[in-house]
Amino acid sequence: MKNPPTPAGTARANQQSADAIVCAAIAAGVKDVVVSPGSRNTPLVLAFHRAAGVKKTVVLDERSAGFFALGCARARGAPVALVCTSGSALANYYPAIVEAYHSLIPLIVLTADRPAELQGRDAPQTMDQMHFFGNFARSFAHQSAPDDHTDAATVYGTARRCFGHAIHPIPGPVQLNCAFREPLWSPTLKPTQPEPAEWPEDSETPTADAAPDHPSLVQLARLSQTVSRGGQGVFVCGTDAFRWGGRDALFSLAEKWGWPVLCEAASQGRFGQVSALSVEAYDLIARSQNATLQPDIVIRLGRPSLSKALSQWIQSLPDGHLVTVDPYGRVHDPEQKAQGPLKMSVADFVDTAMTWAVNSETNTAWLETWSEQDRTAKALIETLDGPLWEGWVVRTVSNALPEDSTLHVANSMPIRDLDAFAFNQGRRLFVCVNRGLNGIDGTLATAAGEAHVRNTHPCVVVTGDLAFRHDITSLRLLGDTHSTVVVLDNGGGHIFDFLPISQHPDAFETYFVTPQETSIMSLCEGMAVRCRTTSTPQDFSDVLHDELERESLGVVVVTIDPNENVAQHTRIWHAMGRRHLP
Repeated sequence: MKNPPTPAGTARANQQSADAIVCAAIAAGVKDVVVSPGSRNTPLVLAFHRAAGVKKTVVLDERSAGFFALGCARARGAPVALVCTSGSALANYYPAIVEAYHSLIPLIVLTADRPAELQGRDAPQTMDQMHFFGNFARSFAHQSAPDDHTDAATVYGTARRCFGHAIHPIPGPVQLNCAFREPLWSPTLKPTQPEPAEWPEDSETPTADAAPDHPSLVQLARLSQTVSRGGQGVFVCGTDAFRWGGRDALFSLAEKWGWPVLCEAASQGRFGQVSALSVEAYDLIARSQNATLQPDIVIRLGRPSLSKALSQWIQSLPDGHLVTVDPYGRVHDPEQKAQGPLKMSVADFVDTAMTWAVNSETNTAWLETWSEQDRTAKALIETLDGPLWEGWVVRTVSNALPEDSTLHVANSMPIRDLDAFAFNQGRRLFVCVNRGLNGIDGTLATAAGEAHVRNTHPCVVVTGDLAFRHDITSLRLLGDTHSTVVVLDNGGGHIFDFLPISQHPDAFETYFVTPQETSIMSLCEGMAVRCRTTSTPQDFSDVLHDELERESLGVVVVTIDPNENVAQHTRIWHAMGRRHLP
């Protein structure tokens, strides 16, 4: 029978176990940790505190912390650790976890827990935390409360295997549930510094460079035949299409084939030094129902289309005319027109396709037709001035940003308007949006995480008034960054103005528009954040440029007349010969 652990022995075992876990996190690539205060996570917090080379950020609210970490991981391109106490704390991570799962963002979630002897006994802050995130965690492991007999090397190996799944085979969140007994720490403990080099690498740890599955040879052969026959095609590059690189290679392939490239604003392919083959006003073009723009094949890279008009255009094509390319073999086919994904990176696809025989001369007229339509649509957009409307605002913001700025855009109408009306000005922009599940939650916190990592570059957030209020507790997270928040204040959820529900006689205003009474100016004043309101185009332009010159957080509220906003959208959509769609 084992002797009962001494208090000093328990505190020492907690420290050794936590050190091993933090070493495993660092070995997995963690350079940032987001900590929410509590008691049960004390050993983990102190181990990260002692760890050199890891940036520590304390975020009180776990919901904000989860999205902040998500933004950090997106901007860093590496896993970010989250640390919370036991009980309801980890439940507040859930919205960010499901977004990270669907967006392929690597998060290492360390949830502190009570020891086994306190489970099921109504102990405070105790609940069943096993597999808490279910299928939304790429991996789960549990570390029992350590004692004098716990082998730190075993703890390290368990953690390292779990953390490896944050990167491979598919990036995403993982959970390590860590039980600790009291005393959680003792002032008599000798401080240690976690050193990953102390631990041998586990041969079972997943690695990011493992050999990928082979793509479908049948699909590649069929596509090769279409191309070699001089088939007319289009590349459609959705959100995150070039997150893992390959943009310049794809444009080289498009030039060889004579195909237009339709890059969404958040594809990381629209802004910067981009080929003349880029077609940006495709949302309006898709609304034109131009019979001369019917392709033999559409190759989609990245997520499904932001533009409903483009999605409906793809849906109008015959079955099998869509090919999707994804490095993890995910299915991006809500139109149900593809025969299955090609599991390839953009770079590998280009390397393969460059060897195919093709006569690009047959596609000269095809490419010029798309280019002409692009010029026509952009000319129409430039004619729409007058009162402030949301498309003009997002275009003005993107045009004003300096090179390599971060632009985070909220869901609902802001990202759609950016995609439809903001075009390349030759400056590279890092465009971010949470399109995993397309929700408005966590907008400010996610942007704060991105700005935190890219803190040498200006960050602008464009958001609707509801998304801003929904995440108002996260506003101060942007406080130490060079950030400007542009709030499109149209008095509620006026994206629904574009949908049939807007014709409901009595439920529309209350349940869908949901206008809020709390003043945004008052909210900002209460949080000691500079806030300015604008209501004319010239005033907005002047205020925006002034804010971009400042190196402190500012909020710019743009007052939008929702009726005028709908009218401006409708005018331009009708000008392209198509009914309006959101």
